[in-house]
Amino acid sequence: MRRLRSVCLYGTTLLCVFFLSHLFVRFGGREKNDVSKKYVPTQSRESRESGLPNIVFIMADDLGWGDVGYHDSIIKTPNIDRLASEGVKLENYYGSTWCAPSRLNLMTGRYRIHTGLYGDVCDFMALSETTVAEKLREAGYYTALVGKWHLGGFYNTECNPPQRGFDTFFGYLGGCHGYYTHRRGGPRAKYDLFANDTAVGPDYEGQYSTFIFTKEAQRIVEQHSKRPTEQPLFLYLSYQAVHTPLEVPEEYENIYKNVIEDDDRRIYAAMTTCMDEAIGNVTETLKSTGLWENTVLIFSSDNGATPSGGGSNWPLRGHKGVWYEGGIRLVSFVTSPLLTDQVKGTVNNELIHMTDWFKTMLYLAKGNLKGTKPLDGYNQWETISMGKTTDRKEILHNLIPGDQADTEGSIDGFFDRMPFATLRVGKWKLLTGNIVNEGSWTKPAEMGFHIYGPGNHGSIELYNIEEDPEERNNLAQTNTVKLRELYRTLQRYSATINKDVLQVEPVVE
Repeated sequence: MRRLRSVCLYGTTLLCVFFLSHLFVRFGGREKNDVSKKYVPTQSRESRESGLPNIVFIMADDLGWGDVGYHDSIIKTPNIDRLASEGVKLENYYGSTWCAPSRLNLMTGRYRIHTGLYGDVCDFMALSETTVAEKLREAGYYTALVGKWHLGGFYNTECNPPQRGFDTFFGYLGGCHGYYTHRRGGPRAKYDLFANDTAVGPDYEGQYSTFIFTKEAQRIVEQHSKRPTEQPLFLYLSYQAVHTPLEVPEEYENIYKNVIEDDDRRIYAAMTTCMDEAIGNVTETLKSTGLWENTVLIFSSDNGATPSGGGSNWPLRGHKGVWYEGGIRLVSFVTSPLLTDQVKGTVNNELIHMTDWFKTMLYLAKGNLKGTKPLDGYNQWETISMGKTTDRKEILHNLIPGDQADTEGSIDGFFDRMPFATLRVGKWKLLTGNIVNEGSWTKPAEMGFHIYGPGNHGSIELYNIEEDPEERNNLAQTNTVKLRELYRTLQRYSATINKDVLQVEPVVE
């Protein structure tokens, strides 16, 4: 929790200069800021008439594996459950351990080691990276981001979403802030709520962020349905929920008043149910406007939950910030009327990673990869929509060489020091260095909030994830053949690390 707070407070030392560029309009009865921009489609008439699908990507923040109804949770998520049951549940799907790195994976389609930002926590994306939003806009899409960015906006406006491929942006730039105050780091801190590059925090103080982000998403959908061309929409709806601080309207907390005694767990559950209702409202707007029939909706968490913040990854081991399954195996599904009846209502256990969405979405958009750096992701559309076997056979979760490692346990002299690394190859998972032994098995509060210690396995761990998804049986000492095989794979990746140091000068007001 200390590390989580440090991430949230980090942005309080960085200030930016923002430029006024847009007029104000209101949500509901209040004037709100019009975050739409005049945009001339670059798409040809033939492309506009080709029926390219709308793509709606919904990201939940810090949602735990054990916090959705279809994973047998006490938390009520009827809309998420229904959408997942109508589509394809991705049950072998991974991201990073922290918020910003997963968003970096999504936006670039690249592993962290190839972006130069492979440290514990990063909140910046190099200006040299090409984003999926830029490529979708190039393919003719109207691109909109609502909610959390967390990829460098506090450094300078060049890092802001409108300069990284989004035609419109309404949301916040940092890692977390007050749900009602929209300020970072406390009531006296700077506001962090923007309409494109214009600060609008005071206009929305006292309004709950899940509500205002949902209203903005609905507004974008309704506005887009009235456009004269058949230009497709890419909507990236990146909710603040259910990240700390734990704040929610009372009517949602009352749902669990006599169900969950623990205060943190009860508020977290209420926040999740509120977000679930919001997702239902957005999908209803897609349906009422006629856009749903040609829409692919992707739902994903960014990383595992924090048990001390009310979330649960049970029965998986670990939590946000660590590389056990509870920190990186994510809740995700894809649903769409465009899916074949063959896959609707199925569970997909193929290996899929956050970096895969870049190529997958660009495939749906009939776009091209011209101008992108080498990508680490795969096009998973046939895997998801037709049930085909994935081309992905491995995931480098992360690799950090250097002084953070332990000299003990080195195999055949590989690396002068043990690297800080996590690798998945097929059903096998390798963990090395000082990342091990940080994860436990934590029951949610309604089950007693019991924490089972991990034991002491040393600086190398090897698990058969298919047979042991809870990572209880370390096979590093008994299956040295597989261990050496995975070390060779790790060595191959280590040769591709981008060791350039990114120099970023913050703009100070």
